[in-house]
Amino acid sequence: APAAAAPAAAAPAAAAPAAGSATGSLGFLAVTTGSASSDSHKPSPYIADVQWVNGLTDRALRVTPTEAGRTSWGPRDEADAWAELVALEPGVDTPGMHQQFSCHWVFARVVDPTRRAWQFEPWRPVVPDAMMIATGCNPGSGSSSGS
Repeated sequence: APAAAAPAAAAPAAAAPAAGSATGSLGFLAVTTGSASSDSHKPSPYIADVQWVNGLTDRALRVTPTEAGRTSWGPRDEADAWAELVALEPGVDTPGMHQQFSCHWVFARVVDPTRRAWQFEPWRPVVPDAMMIATGCNPGSGSSSGS
């Protein structure tokens, strides 16, 4: 008699972040950093100061994170920090500014955790996540080294 077909294998479960990592998001791109502890949530505030300044081509919003804003990696911290920023400066609540913020929250804090401030420019376009990352969170012409 022919052998019975083996039952279909169950789909593999999504891998959980490794110990010593934390997960953040940028649009639909999920990233896991190996440099943060998954239990390193720190309470807000995450934003110390916001100030409109003259940027490279137009005005820019300089955002100074608190120590918690530089080092907290809890699962809701990015969303809470964005809500805190919008409460401090409601005009920032646009897709392009949110994308720049997410890129800085997820990547710039890892690349340069001691950076004093981040700069977001309203004129920068919304771009695919890979381009946002490739441009150092500064898509569009005239990338500023101070962002």
